Order: sequence, then structure tokens, then C-alpha cells
Amino acid sequence: MAKATSETVVRLSSGKEIHFDEVIVCSNGFFNVRLNSKYGYLNKDGKAITPIKYEAPADFKNGFATVKFDRNYIKLDELGTESNF
Repeated sequence: MAKATSETVVRLSSGKEIHFDEVIVCSNGFFNVRLNSKYGYLNKDGKAITPIKYEAPADFKNGFATVKFDRNYIKLDELGTESNF
């Protein structure tokens, strides 16, 4: 994953700008974003596929990311659907 430093502004195709503390480009072209010490995911178009609620960022591998939420690890697919292991 490639990291951007300091505050990062994401400009959506609508022209709207969203400010994040950090943006990480995932290997599948999605974005992991951090705001106030929590993480979430944007798809390739900049649309949020998850809320910003995860405790640690993770890259996607074989269509899934393992994310930490509420002290538990869960599996997240590229549509933002959560499932338990």
C-alpha cells in the first residue's frame, strides 16, 4: 500500500472535496482512508463502501481485507460486506 502524508483532499467527480487525515492506495485500486484515528474504504470512483469505523487498515487480498473493529477481526469484501471468520 502506498501512503499519502499529512491531510489529503479527495476530489470526487461531482467536484465535492473530502478531507482525510491519511489516504492509502490499496493494491486493488481502492482507497483506505483515515479520519480521527478510524479507517474506512473508498472504491475506485471515490465512493464510500464502508463507514469510517475500523481500528486498523488492511489491504485487499483475493477480494477480501481483514479489518479490526471493536477489538475483533472480521472479513470485508470489495462491496463493503462484513463477515466473521
